[in-house]
Amino acid sequence: NPALAENVPVVGSIIQIVNERYGYYKNYDQYAQVVNKNIESNGINFTINDVLCDDTNLMITFTVKSHRNLREIAEGGNVFPAVNVTQNMRINGELVSGGGSLADSFLDNYTYSGIDTIHLDPYKKLPEKFDINLRLREMFGIKGKWDVAFTVSKEEISKDITAFEVNKKIELGNSSITIDKVSFTPINTSIVVSGKYKPSFEDTPMFDYDYWFVFDDNGNYLENTGGGASGQDGSFYQSYYLEPLDKIPEYLTVIPCGFTPSMQGGGPIDGKPMPV
Repeated sequence: NPALAENVPVVGSIIQIVNERYGYYKNYDQYAQVVNKNIESNGINFTINDVLCDDTNLMITFTVKSHRNLREIAEGGNVFPAVNVTQNMRINGELVSGGGSLADSFLDNYTYSGIDTIHLDPYKKLPEKFDINLRLREMFGIKGKWDVAFTVSKEEISKDITAFEVNKKIELGNSSITIDKVSFTPINTSIVVSGKYKPSFEDTPMFDYDYWFVFDDNGNYLENTGGGASGQDGSFYQSYYLEPLDKIPEYLTVIPCGFTPSMQGGGPIDGKPMPV
């Protein structure tokens, strides 16, 4: 539908808009692979603009355009997330499950763009080229059929990825963990750790002092851009995703930290809110 597809932003403008809001997609446009596939269903045009994959994350930019007022629908409060690109996503025919994050922005009342980031299994390396199939059946509470298939290549970015198998065991409080791998890619720095659950995992972090402040060898703080975690049969892994670095440092410094959750009262006293 040319009328719906008209003025759909190109990849550079999407990255610029989202980056202005979130500020951590450095080097994205240099390595992004243009897809530019769109499909229209039930008055909504859905476009996969581009994709980028390194060893730790798969990032997909997309645009949704409609004659309906999408911002008004979203602000109605019953359709979050407005677009779940990774729902029913398959890589080489295998259904993908795992955490991720969404950075999005309304370009106007009728146009919505975003970057959906899928945290990949750090112990399962994807091939240099692989196929993605998306199967979406609802956007902004509107039923439809948006099926998109495309091929992703990691060949260009793989030339600039450096990974270190660390395999270093450390003690943090009452927890023992292993730092498995540290990777430096053009779009992020990642640290992967593994270990055993604490006995009372349901009420506590996976291990003591699991929030990390990370610095490079010049003492510069690396901004945290996300993370992923998974566990099964008493074992877990946790990934820390940090901003990319211009050069490989000689070492990283980590300051582990633990947080005590704030407590909130359950009812009023003499008609006044409980203190926090």
